[in-house]
Amino acid sequence: IGCPGDWQPDCLRSWLQDPDGDGTYTFVTTELPAGSYEAKVAINESWEESYGVDGQPGGANIPFFVGESGMEVLFSYDAVTHILTITVEGAVAVESETWGGLKALYR
Repeated sequence: IGCPGDWQPDCLRSWLQDPDGDGTYTFVTTELPAGSYEAKVAINESWEESYGVDGQPGGANIPFFVGESGMEVLFSYDAVTHILTITVEGAVAVESETWGGLKALYR
C-alpha cells in the first residue's frame, strides 16, 4: 500500500487510529491487490510489542484473502483484548478453531 517493503512497522501507511477514543483502532483500504496476505499488530512502530492470532503477544500472523483488487479491507484492533479482526468486503466469514475468531480466506 505504498511502503518501501513488507512488514515495516515504522511505515505509517497502514496506521490504525482511534479518533473517538473508544479503544478500537481501525484502518480501511481498497489498495490491496487480489491475493493472500498475513497481518499482525505492531505497537509503537516496532516489533518489540506485537500481537497476532488470538491477541497473543508475538503470536502467529493472521491470514486473510482479498478476492479481487480494489475490495475494501477493514482492520479493527481492540486495545484491551489485543485481537485484530480483518474483514474483507463481500467475504463470507467462517469460524476457526485454530484462530478462535472469524476470518475469510488466507495467504
